[in-house]
Amino acid sequence: MTLLLAISFFLFPPSLPKVHLTLTTEQGASGQIRLAVYDSATGFSQQKPIQSAVYSVADKSMALSLELPAPGHYVLAAFHDVNGNGELDTNLFGAPTEPYGFTQVPPSKWRAPQFAEVASWFAAGPVELAINLKPWKAY
Repeated sequence: MTLLLAISFFLFPPSLPKVHLTLTTEQGASGQIRLAVYDSATGFSQQKPIQSAVYSVADKSMALSLELPAPGHYVLAAFHDVNGNGELDTNLFGAPTEPYGFTQVPPSKWRAPQFAEVASWFAAGPVELAINLKPWKAY
C-alpha cells in the first residue's frame, strides 16, 4: 500500500498554486514593476522574499503568471519603480512616493502592514488575482 501511495505521488504530483496576476498602475508606462513573494512574517518584516522579479512597464496594466512552492499563506507585494533606481522611494516622513500594492489592501497607510494583514491563502491550482498599485495618498 505504501508503495502504491509513493508511486501515485510521482505519477500524479500534488498541484501547486499557480497565480494569474494582473498588475495595474496609474503612473504611466515607464520604469519597472518590482514584485516580491513572502511566505512568513519574518521574511516579510526583514524584506527577504522567497521569490522576486522585475518587469519593464510597457502599459498601465500587465498580466503575468507565477507558481508558488506549495499551498499556504503568502504576501505578494509590488511597487512601480518609476525612476528605475531599484528602491521604493519615500518622502521625508517615510511614506512611499511611488505606487505600491499588496495581496490585500493594508488596514492603515500610517504604518507598515503586518504579514497577517496583507497575506492571502493560496490553495493548489489556479487563482486569479489583481493588484492595483496606488500612491500612498490613495490608500
